[in-house]
Amino acid sequence: MTLENSSQTSEFFIGTISGTSMDGLDVALVNISGNPDFPHIHFRSFRCYPFPDSLSHPCRELSRKLHREEISREAEEIGVLDKELGEWMGSTIAEFVKEEHLSPE
Repeated sequence: MTLENSSQTSEFFIGTISGTSMDGLDVALVNISGNPDFPHIHFRSFRCYPFPDSLSHPCRELSRKLHREEISREAEEIGVLDKELGEWMGSTIAEFVKEEHLSPE
């Protein structure tokens, strides 16, 4: 990703993580430039986007069941939750990209 209207030739990378607390998606933007053997890594931006209630509750409940080995959900239900979480994460990253005035290249 590159900055819009920028003459920089360095590359930008987005990293994401959602920890075991399942409270949100952490999104970070870093700029990596210079010699590949000794790159310069510059932390540019970070945001935490809270999970919507429609995802946080089902994810926490599933996690509790996994830890207690009380899985009663069908594989299809887990797949639906996985799909919804993936779609939300994708749209959240797209929002971050827009807020940071980035464009894919």
